[in-house]
Amino acid sequence: MFGRVAFYGFAFGSLSASMVLINFMNRLFMTRTFASVMPLIGNVLIIGFAVYLFVKSLMRQDVHEKLVQSSGKPVSLGKTLFGSLVLALIAALCNIAAYSHIQNNQKEEFGLFKTMQTKAIYQAHNTSPEKVSTLDKKTQKTIQESLVFLDENLSVGSYARVELQMYLSIALIVTLLVYVANSKKQ
Repeated sequence: MFGRVAFYGFAFGSLSASMVLINFMNRLFMTRTFASVMPLIGNVLIIGFAVYLFVKSLMRQDVHEKLVQSSGKPVSLGKTLFGSLVLALIAALCNIAAYSHIQNNQKEEFGLFKTMQTKAIYQAHNTSPEKVSTLDKKTQKTIQESLVFLDENLSVGSYARVELQMYLSIALIVTLLVYVANSKKQ
């Protein structure tokens, strides 16, 4: 089973990581269009599809083993869930590696992304970096806190937390839905 988990995890994880690279290399984050949302939607659909195919392949393997061996036990929910969560973990690690590569090796694209986010903070307060000193103390403090939070949120560790939570939750939901739907058919 681990071979199948690794195969699906690395195959769909590399596909998902390519979506992260496409987002940064093509600078899709620069505009607020449907094309800029596609890498995120694509990542959600990719991991959902990967888990769906994995669970279905386990169910097919289970049916085949029952035909070959009369004492074949059905695939348990625990085994299926564990495999799909490990698959999601592998795929998330591929995404985290791609983000880390961009942050460490593609400094121009990442710097552009960070600059765009910084400009958005200033635009939210209808000001610019030069005019911050003319604002009241509360607004200055809010802008400073926002810039600190931005630096924290753009770190690899923060990105890793978000990716792991997203991928594991999608894997959990899809596994349960497919397993329950398949159990109702039998």
